[in-house]
Amino acid sequence: MRRTLAATALVAAMTLAPAGAGWSVLAAEEDGPVSATVEGFGPEVLSPGQSLSAAVTITNAATTPATDIWVEMWVTTGPLSSADALGDFLDNPHETSLREAVQVPEQPEPVEVDEEADEEVEPEEPEGASIVGRGSLSVSVSATDADLGLPADAWGVYGLVIQLRAGDTIIPVDALPVTWTDAEVPELELAVLAQATGSDARMEAVLGASAIEGVAVALDPSLVTNALVFDQDLLEREVLPVPAGTPDVTSLAHAADEQILAQALATPPGTTLGGVDRNAWIATPAAIDALSVGYAAANGAAASIALATADGHAEAAEGGTVRSVDGATVLVADATLSSTLESYRPGTPAARAVLVAYSALAADAADGEPLLVAPGTLWQLGVGGVSQPLEALVDAPWTTVVPVADLMGADGEALELEGTRATEQDLPAADIEQLGDAIDSLRTLATTTDRPDAALADWADPVVRAVPQAMRDLPTARGELVSEALTATDETLAGVRIAESSDLNLLANEGDIPVTIVNELDWPVTVTVDLRSLSPSLNVQDRPVVTIPAQQELVAPVTVEAVSSGNVGVTVILRTSTGVAVSDAQSFDVRIRADWGTAATAVFSVLLVLLLIAGLIRTVRRGRKDTRTSPQPAPATAPSSLDEPDGSDGSDDEPRPDEPQPDEPQPGEDSEDGSVREADAPAGTPPPSPRRADADE
Repeated sequence: MRRTLAATALVAAMTLAPAGAGWSVLAAEEDGPVSATVEGFGPEVLSPGQSLSAAVTITNAATTPATDIWVEMWVTTGPLSSADALGDFLDNPHETSLREAVQVPEQPEPVEVDEEADEEVEPEEPEGASIVGRGSLSVSVSATDADLGLPADAWGVYGLVIQLRAGDTIIPVDALPVTWTDAEVPELELAVLAQATGSDARMEAVLGASAIEGVAVALDPSLVTNALVFDQDLLEREVLPVPAGTPDVTSLAHAADEQILAQALATPPGTTLGGVDRNAWIATPAAIDALSVGYAAANGAAASIALATADGHAEAAEGGTVRSVDGATVLVADATLSSTLESYRPGTPAARAVLVAYSALAADAADGEPLLVAPGTLWQLGVGGVSQPLEALVDAPWTTVVPVADLMGADGEALELEGTRATEQDLPAADIEQLGDAIDSLRTLATTTDRPDAALADWADPVVRAVPQAMRDLPTARGELVSEALTATDETLAGVRIAESSDLNLLANEGDIPVTIVNELDWPVTVTVDLRSLSPSLNVQDRPVVTIPAQQELVAPVTVEAVSSGNVGVTVILRTSTGVAVSDAQSFDVRIRADWGTAATAVFSVLLVLLLIAGLIRTVRRGRKDTRTSPQPAPATAPSSLDEPDGSDGSDDEPRPDEPQPDEPQPGEDSEDGSVREADAPAGTPPPSPRRADADE
């Protein structure tokens, strides 16, 4: 009896609803305590003889038991013939004609009435499921192709509705498609391109989600490590490089940039294994306009990818997947497949079923033309590991995955594009010009190192990453990145400088002026010290070339020649080997006192000679004084030969101190030179006056 009442209520509700209305019009206006979710669904591709199942978990949020719960599966009365029809069904399933296929618990078998029986047998009352208060119940509802009423010798996409019936209340649960294949679905060639850009964690997650044979990946080689190459088997995958930092190509193109993109492309890979940059780079411009596509091609891009989210995608997609703009290749992503893979209910069974169904409808409409599936940078990956929707798409019987390179090599239909689009979201051209000038200045400084390219890649990294396409819709955050990049550039350029100096004195006609150079960079630099005099009174003799080690300072002497005395101003600056300045100029005065130095030298020389003469005189006088002997008294008795019995003359081998030496004149005797030696006078007695020659005569 309850089943009859419920069926009557359903018919009445559908009668009150618009034509073709179905399940959700009977939903309660307010959420009740009973709800359900589809935890499992499959297979997405149903073949004859298979059963379609949905695993449903029912939850009772009330404290009292919920009774008379039924799970029902409804199916569209006909196939959904196009992607638009499938989209309409998913958005508003109640507006599609439906019929009930199965329900759980199943209805009891009807009781056969025996007309000869004395007692009338009443039919068994149907009973729904019961759920305790604050409890849950898992139910599986299955249907065969016969239950669903699917036609033989045909294929098609059909919509399914899972709903609950609690008493007289209908509770919608989910709407999903199933692809019926009792006939062959047309073949479809697919090229799949995943963008593994952004943070390291994001890059690894995308690489893991797209780790399916044949799926290409676009990534920033500067962020790839050796470990990542091995972990993600990148040497065996189709890798398409993008510029370092994934810059906003459209903003750069509109500003006619010549520095930022070139440096982004010159940034070396982060791995030493090679392979990640073996292919030409691809562009993913935010706007598909003639200036962006031409700018990318002029800088060596193999192709520009028109993502489904790009401004101008719809116009580009009108002529197919491969297009040509003045000889530049444009690959247009399929909007439906790409956006479905990117964001349709990630982590749910519906994500797989919907993507597979759309691919079958796309195969029917493609007429043999290959399609490009390219989720953008906002691809919602769902659970970790390989993307289940992508895996289901690749495994569909009618799909064949082809390399993206095959599409790049195909001839495309000519495409006329607007000159510029979406300029209001561009980074201001003035900011781009500042960033370009910063790279140019850093390139000049890098020539002072022994590895200019590596040094420039290190110093310019904040600049090339200051224009990310991902921040095109975030002007404030993007502006902060620009400011930070310019500040970092200023700090680098100031890393090589001349230390401040006080005024110097030059007291000679020629000398060295010391110049202290400070290197605060992590690279050794070689610079030319260019000191210039602001007056003809001082001539600079050389321009020394010096190498300053990293994080150190060095004193470089510069030889100068004074022409005349006076105060002379000088400036000193550091230059590259080609003469370009790499530091601010430092100015100070040199006080030239060359005459002072000459006079001081002369005085010093005279004093030195006088001291030498005085030293010689003193040495001579000291030597003569040491040879003098004081007079000694004569002995009282003369020595006798009797005192020496052994026949000696009574003299010792060495003369005694009190005896005069044989060769020394005695007092009062004439010396060999004819002079008479006077007796030694007592101490303090003035020396006798010299004997006059006339007195001797």
